Amino acid sequence: MAWIYVTTITMDDDDDDDDNNNDEDDDNNYDNSIFVREQENISLLFQLIQHPDTDQQYELYKTVRQQFGRGGKRRMRHSIPPLVFGALDLIVRIVAKSRTNHDQFEDNQPKPMSSPSSSLLSSSSSTTRIRPRHVFVFIHQILSSAYANFYPESAICLFLKAAKLADSLSMELIAYEFVAQAFVICEDEVDDADNGDEKANHNGKGRNKSSISSTRSSHLAQRQKHKRRQQHQNQQRRFRVISIIVSTLETFHCFSLENWNSLVLKASQLSAKLKSSRDKARSIANCSHLYWPSTNDRRSERDAKILRHDRKLIKCLQRALKAANECYENQIELFVEILNKYIFFYEEGCTTVGVKYLQGLICLIQEHIHRLDDTQIGRRTRVYYMNTLEHVRQKKKSEGKESPFSRLDIEELCRASRETLERT
Repeated sequence: MAWIYVTTITMDDDDDDDDNNNDEDDDNNYDNSIFVREQENISLLFQLIQHPDTDQQYELYKTVRQQFGRGGKRRMRHSIPPLVFGALDLIVRIVAKSRTNHDQFEDNQPKPMSSPSSSLLSSSSSTTRIRPRHVFVFIHQILSSAYANFYPESAICLFLKAAKLADSLSMELIAYEFVAQAFVICEDEVDDADNGDEKANHNGKGRNKSSISSTRSSHLAQRQKHKRRQQHQNQQRRFRVISIIVSTLETFHCFSLENWNSLVLKASQLSAKLKSSRDKARSIANCSHLYWPSTNDRRSERDAKILRHDRKLIKCLQRALKAANECYENQIELFVEILNKYIFFYEEGCTTVGVKYLQGLICLIQEHIHRLDDTQIGRRTRVYYMNTLEHVRQKKKSEGKESPFSRLDIEELCRASRETLERT
């Protein structure tokens, strides 16, 4: 096997007992560009591992996993994702093979002997030993190991990718398990980052004494600046991860009402845990789509109505508006984004989102929009708001009295807001 000739670049040396302690030494003593290029070549070599028999392909992947497991933290970053995607492709091959064998089995049997309720996988039991659930367990074991601890964001994306495939195959329990595991990693990441931020702030306060020298004070200021930058990056990463989970969850279709409500509740709770008011407002506003799922190719209008909850939707939007009201930076931009959420659900026919909410939010924005400065964010927010109002005007003009916005008089609201500002 070709792996015999590349073992030196797929595993750590024997004297590397602790990967974590040697990471910094490796970064300093080893040319990182050469290392990355070597691992990319290993990933390309992995793509050549192909076998027409799915059972043999699965055994080959198990062997490769054992080899990749000896690579340590740095190599794991490059080796695990190709292995997971290869396993996902193997599941697709197994399902396609099972369906082909099932169709051939039905063609060779008399019509009275055929059973419509027979499983696609049971008809090929004599030719295929590995089932999709075996490969899903294999993927779960790979990601639940050290990879999730070292690279949580990548592990969450891979968990969601596997869950999406299980959802397309209508394997609800497997899809739920993978999404739940993504939530567990995300929650651990949020809690660990919050504890790290609090510890950093505590240490910084403890060292801020007047007795320290000027040189030490300058060094401490640099360290605190670096910690604040690190905290900001952690906040961005947490918001990005939760946004990925929420946007992916919206595309699922196989969950029952109980499982769906459980996942939506978990997403809302994680969004509420964000420390930044701006990120919290945006994340909670994005969660509102989970309370009103749209129809798609695999979700009919009837199925979507079962999962919809108009009262929880309006409460979610109100929580987002409350979080935006607590934000002192880019507040008006958040108001405009939430206004677009209200307009979307109002057009979708959500009964709890009435005209009074649109009127109140437009008046609120009109009262504060004059505070926007002439920066890129200010100009972008102003254009965003004007385009939103223009969208409502065009809807009223094109649909006439049948338009859902027929009772919303934007010009009157803007005029009343201007008069109020002039009086004050």
